[in-house]
Amino acid sequence: MHAKFLKAFSILILTSVTLFFSACIDKDDDPDSGPTEEAGTILWTWETADDVGIVSQPALADDGTVYVAVGGATTTWVPARIYAINPDSTVRWVTEELDHVGTSSNIAIGPDGTLYVIGFLTLYAINPADGQFKWTWEAPDPYHTQIGWLAVGEDHMIYCSNIAAGSYVRSLFAVKEGVMQWRRDRESIYGASHTIIGPNENLYVYWRHQGTGNHHIDSYDPSTGQLHWASEPLEAGLYSATSMVFNQSGNLLVSLHHPVYKVMEINSADGSTISVSEQQLNLMSICPNKDIYTFIGNSGLHCFTGGLSENWMIENGVSGSHGVAVDVDNRAYVNGWSGNYGGNIQCWNNDGTLNWATPAASAAHAPLIGDDHRIYVTGGFSPGYLTCIQGDKPLAQSAWPRPDHDNKNTRNYNLW
Repeated sequence: MHAKFLKAFSILILTSVTLFFSACIDKDDDPDSGPTEEAGTILWTWETADDVGIVSQPALADDGTVYVAVGGATTTWVPARIYAINPDSTVRWVTEELDHVGTSSNIAIGPDGTLYVIGFLTLYAINPADGQFKWTWEAPDPYHTQIGWLAVGEDHMIYCSNIAAGSYVRSLFAVKEGVMQWRRDRESIYGASHTIIGPNENLYVYWRHQGTGNHHIDSYDPSTGQLHWASEPLEAGLYSATSMVFNQSGNLLVSLHHPVYKVMEINSADGSTISVSEQQLNLMSICPNKDIYTFIGNSGLHCFTGGLSENWMIENGVSGSHGVAVDVDNRAYVNGWSGNYGGNIQCWNNDGTLNWATPAASAAHAPLIGDDHRIYVTGGFSPGYLTCIQGDKPLAQSAWPRPDHDNKNTRNYNLW
């Protein structure tokens, strides 16, 4: 009798312990258990040295690593380096110096995790494991000038172009593993101002023409550089487009700048104009419901329908020209530096009401929103700051939810 009691008691204890630990494991592994902190809570802030700042849009990898370019720019002239910041705010590695005090492109992450960034003349490929340069490339003579507008192909091809001023030939380059695969020239232009990859995997480039307002958009085969089509002159005035993205229909939306303010929808298949709207839009981000978030001058955040009718605006609420990030619930995340909410990271609902605002360093770039709902923003200079904030939703996978499309800044419709 005594032995039977001990056996039954042992089974009861073992079962209770098993159920307890199973419940703990299930709770920890439950992806729907949500964040432990309230949305808008600052989790940590990483600070640069006093003589430098964050000089371009950071990039966010799948494992939560944030990559930032840190340099002195024209303030202190300290050469730029790339830093890898772990999810706990510790530094994993730092690269050697780049060839300039800033960068001519944002950091981009390729499909295999390789980082790409342009200093001034040099395109760098960086090993994400240790920060060592895998290879470097510079444009050959007579094209050896500043390059920029980096875009990442699905086959590890990197696209960039000459961007400096001048009336001589400017070129578009395709580079793979440090070797130029092809080059396409454009004569008598100021340089490229946008390079993006569409849902059909074709390459689209906005060319600024020197001394005229007759700018063009070209579509190229990504493998060979063959020209598919060139648009009619866009009559954009002296300045470039402020934004070129793809909408949910897979067509180009191009926002033209001073002195001609208009937004054009262009058929990505043949370059024909679908519609023209007399609107002044800056950087555009596309919501899952097809709405468009943008800033217009100093008038604040605006929300337009996909047909470019204005839904609402936040008058003097926030001003920030570095763009908006959109989550799966069509909410806008803004890193603004002036207006009633200046110096705050804000989350705006799709109806124009404020969800939350959190004080942080002055704005520098559009927010990053991770799959773990963490939000990363940058601001300040000498020193610069990277701030991690708890959110409650991931980045939308709409047509174009951030200025450079995704958290990896690929400028490629097909990559996430």
